[in-house]
Amino acid sequence: MPTVQLEAQLSPEQLPKAVGQLSTPELEAFANDVLTLRAERVAPQLSSEEATLLQQINQGLPDELQKRFDELVARRRAEALIFACMAHPTMQRENRSTTGR
Repeated sequence: MPTVQLEAQLSPEQLPKAVGQLSTPELEAFANDVLTLRAERVAPQLSSEEATLLQQINQGLPDELQKRFDELVARRRAEALIFACMAHPTMQRENRSTTGR
């Protein structure tokens, strides 16, 4: 690809005409560069404080605390399973027969 060093001021109306002179591969590369530039401009930018907070959030819990959390979740699920079983019609009949109700 030949490169010409040129300093020029083009209006937005003149720019497409200049770009139209590029070969197809050059045009594709140029279009990719323009799309990247646009994405950088419109993408939300996090402040350094927000970025730091997101990094802390995504680190997860310390191992000891995560282990305790997992134990509590397992206990909660086990208790929910017990209550679900007790609510099942078969269990209600068994409970009535053992309690005399």
